[in-house]
Amino acid sequence: MWFFKSFVWLVIVLASLSACSTTKVKTSEIQPLEVAQQMQPEHLLLDVGINIFDPGLDSAGDDESLFPEVREGEARYLPVNLMRTMQRSGHWGAVRVVPSDMAAVDVHVEGKILQSDGERLRLAIKVADSTNRPWFEREYTEIISDYVYKKRRVDEEPFQSIYNRIANDIASHQQQLSDEQRMNLRQIAELRFAEDFSPDAFGGHVGQDDDGIYQVVRLPADSDPMLGRIRKIRERDYLFIDTLQDYYGVFYRQMDVPYMEWRERSYEHAVAIRELKRSRTMRGIAGAAAVIASIVAIGEGGTAGRAAGGVGIYGGTSLITSALQKSNELSQHVTDFNEISESVMSTITPQVLELEDQTITLTGTVRDQYEQWRELLRKIYFDENPLQAAPLNGVEAGGSGQPSTQG
Repeated sequence: MWFFKSFVWLVIVLASLSACSTTKVKTSEIQPLEVAQQMQPEHLLLDVGINIFDPGLDSAGDDESLFPEVREGEARYLPVNLMRTMQRSGHWGAVRVVPSDMAAVDVHVEGKILQSDGERLRLAIKVADSTNRPWFEREYTEIISDYVYKKRRVDEEPFQSIYNRIANDIASHQQQLSDEQRMNLRQIAELRFAEDFSPDAFGGHVGQDDDGIYQVVRLPADSDPMLGRIRKIRERDYLFIDTLQDYYGVFYRQMDVPYMEWRERSYEHAVAIRELKRSRTMRGIAGAAAVIASIVAIGEGGTAGRAAGGVGIYGGTSLITSALQKSNELSQHVTDFNEISESVMSTITPQVLELEDQTITLTGTVRDQYEQWRELLRKIYFDENPLQAAPLNGVEAGGSGQPSTQG
């Protein structure tokens, strides 16, 4: 019995001491961005499409630091950071953020946000090329300290190191490709785009093997007029995607200041929440142990036992009450998160896209707008090529729920 009581009181003492301690997270060493040492010929530069990230809401679990509104914004904000990093590396042709994997590009990058709380950023990155061949699928984690927020420059990204590592890994894989392989990727990307718009004319030019990898079956003549029309349509598609870069740029600038403030406060809250959870758990355990030990002491009888039992019950109840207070503090932190997330999302507004000499009115999300744009391109293509069969899902300009144009 003496051993049991001693053990219980030891738990109480350790819990009390642990409640007063904190854990500091050290800033990891920043990995520099590897920049191309020499320029590649333009025809060997691969174009990259970075898809809007998956916000990771389906795997959030009971993460109390996650707010869907902020995650949706981060899913558009973080790819811009990766795009800018890859552009600075000089290893690529055009690097763009794309709203979906519909864009026919040489290299396609997908990302999923696994954790983002201002202290820790964890991303799952998947890279594949136009042949549908996977390059790699990896998880990246970056942990920073409050020093980064206090000492950073105004235009400095706190988690820049994680983008450098991702960009370096993608560039490293590309450097293993021969010139012939790079040309093949570009040809397949073009032919897949052509087949998407005109399956009757280009349906037999690429095929897939048993593993789903695309291969060139036959190449059209470079002077083929049908291929020339497809290339013009593709240029218009690039124009739209480039216009989307302006949209993402505006969104990025609008979100930058409030999001940076949210991340800095989120860092403080993430550390506080972790300590509060640990403190709350230990205080609850210690409180329950104190009550049990006190009941045992009273059961032993005697004045000393009853006195010790009374003190133990009082002390144990105080610790349990303290744990409940910590829970209330935790709830307040979550409330603060929500207020800040609403502030961030107030800067995100739909935008009307202006293209050349006409206004394109597209509705819905950016992804919806891009899908509508592709349908509009199909209509333009078949209007210019009336001898070909029109697509079954073609759109009519100005139709209900469809894109409308105004000259």
